[in-house]
Amino acid sequence: MEYCSHGSLHDILKKGHPIDNFRSVMIQLIDGLDQIHTANVTPRDVKPLNILVSENFTMKYTDFDMGVDTELHTGGMGTSHEARGTTFWMAPEIRRRDHWGLKVDVFSLGIIF
Repeated sequence: MEYCSHGSLHDILKKGHPIDNFRSVMIQLIDGLDQIHTANVTPRDVKPLNILVSENFTMKYTDFDMGVDTELHTGGMGTSHEARGTTFWMAPEIRRRDHWGLKVDVFSLGIIF
């Protein structure tokens, strides 16, 4: 992976740096999440700290230690026996330790902005 000189999306938001092209950032994040889901991975910990920003403001997802191979779960869903992750960004299904699917990452992405 290339060096991401801008740090994380969290760093940029915390410093109050304006995001010049919000639409471009969201499209990158949605496209990236789609690629991750197409590879049958559900990260389950999507948050600004886990999104790095390169020199040309390309968004890069990182930290897949919570990731799950969705093909192992019937219908692309799983059950959380323990609510792991960052609570603020966590989808309600995971907090309840209920059945979850790819939508848990979409929920977390929506909280970012």
